Amino acid sequence: VSTQSHGTDQDNANMSKVQLFISTLMSTAKQQADTRRMESILEAKRVEFEVVNLAMTPERREEMVRLSGIKVVPQLFIGDEFIGNGDTVQELEDAGILDQKLADANVPRRS
Repeated sequence: VSTQSHGTDQDNANMSKVQLFISTLMSTAKQQADTRRMESILEAKRVEFEVVNLAMTPERREEMVRLSGIKVVPQLFIGDEFIGNGDTVQELEDAGILDQKLADANVPRRS
């Protein structure tokens, strides 16, 4: 399995897709901790998101780098907008900005 979906299969053209790019291959302890923290934040918000594991789908790395300009994982995207890495996402969460970004993008939520 190359990607893992967290949520339902609601398909609405007005909703932005949330993707979390990770790698389970050769990741550092910090990258693993950042990945768990980012997944926890999204799950607590009941956000539907797709986990893209670059260890299983290395061809998706080019897409990630093209959109963000950086190669290090984890990275969070809402639609084609790069939101940030683990530290950035936590800062956005702490400031209440992540909720606004999710709302502005009409991100689907699990019920």
